[in-house]
Amino acid sequence: MLTSIIEKLPFLDSYPTLWIFLAMVLGVGIGLILRMYPPPAKMKSKALHDVFRNYKVLFLCAGNSCRSQMAEGLAKTTFPKSWSIYSAGLRADGLSRNAVTVMKEIGIDISKQRSKTVDKVQNIGPDYVITLCDSAKQACPVFHGAPVQEHWPLPDPMDAQGSEEDVLTTYRSVRDKITERLGDFKIRLMKMSS
Repeated sequence: MLTSIIEKLPFLDSYPTLWIFLAMVLGVGIGLILRMYPPPAKMKSKALHDVFRNYKVLFLCAGNSCRSQMAEGLAKTTFPKSWSIYSAGLRADGLSRNAVTVMKEIGIDISKQRSKTVDKVQNIGPDYVITLCDSAKQACPVFHGAPVQEHWPLPDPMDAQGSEEDVLTTYRSVRDKITERLGDFKIRLMKMSS
């Protein structure tokens, strides 16, 4: 087909440099137009990039052994790698073996995370502080930069009674509630940016 066009337009055959130059100019022109007026998919991608800039999120609970540790592990897999995710407690009670177990069930390894007190993360300048129990909400310190504070009251799985399976069921329930809350949190951030 290209040869039939060239046969009908003989000047293209005699001026190949002009033909190449015109094709380059046309390509640059289309590129500039697309840059000034990106297609909707490109604009949506930019909006998502704005949503997921490098936020710092701190999960806070009483002992930094269960809820906040699971929230940290889940958030690290839910949000972009550019986010800085932390957890802390009013006390450092040590990492719960049961929290490690139920997180491993869904393919998330939190065994390397360490229990720490809120004073260890006081200077990180979080954008969001999410308290996971009433005692953490009441005793939540003031952070620099006036972060957005949210309260997600969750039962303490350390209080679970019964067989080992009953206790793990309680931990799974709390883990799943955190997962649900993180999904809602992500949707709200996306809506705020659009």
